Amino acid sequence: MIIGCILMAGIWGCAFSLSSRVPKENIPSDIPSDVRREIEALYSLSSVKRARAVTSLGAMGVQARLAIPFLIGMLADNTRIREEYKDKFALPGDEAVKALVKIGDPGVEPLILALEDEDPSVQRRAAESLRGIGDRRAVEPFIAVLNKGESATRLEAAKGLGQFRDPRAIESLVQALKYDQWDVRKESVESLKKIEGGVGKAIELLAIAFTEEEAWNIRENITWALGEMEDERAIETLITALKDENRIVRKGAAWSLRKITGKDFGQNQAAWEKWYNKRIRK
Repeated sequence: MIIGCILMAGIWGCAFSLSSRVPKENIPSDIPSDVRREIEALYSLSSVKRARAVTSLGAMGVQARLAIPFLIGMLADNTRIREEYKDKFALPGDEAVKALVKIGDPGVEPLILALEDEDPSVQRRAAESLRGIGDRRAVEPFIAVLNKGESATRLEAAKGLGQFRDPRAIESLVQALKYDQWDVRKESVESLKKIEGGVGKAIELLAIAFTEEEAWNIRENITWALGEMEDERAIETLITALKDENRIVRKGAAWSLRKITGKDFGQNQAAWEKWYNKRIRK
């Protein structure tokens, strides 16, 4: 959270304060001195010192597990690093992702809770951390985020669901193909390709959705997704889409047919049907 501005090195800038997220009094009294020292450094006004402390905690691995709540608080830190240190550190929040991945398993449950944080930076970086840890406990939370999360977090969730290759994610990934957010749709297609049976099920669900959908822009997204599947099972639905009342949807269907088949009959539905029926009879 950004809470006000300070003057440093003659330049005014907004300062991140970990105290606004995790009070310093929350530092446990019975932790190793080296872990305590680095946690206390997270409260520094210097972004470089915070980034250095985060990196040190990550290097400790699971021994720094008591620092997890403080590192999750640091996921909100988007303060720029001074120019001369940019070859050593990323933003403190990005360094916190690296540290949480190194600590690993103990951070999974707290990171799942962080997916619901009000700060989009925390949501996104929590998802990124969970992907890095690679624990399958993240599958259902990622499915939930894909349906209702902040845009950048949804993108991370789509990537993660492809990484885990869990069939439970198929329907949510198909639903994401209807959204206007292009990068989420693209990543959802790639994830469906990685899940066994994902493409076939997706084509089946999209064929039904196309006939039921009233919004032309979503029908267009469906034709695009079918093309990106690069699977011949989508051909019939796309030929049917050439009759759509909206010219943009028809154009999208023709593009996808060309991508899947390597043929180009434009938006001529009769020509496509003739070619397809001839192909079936072979």
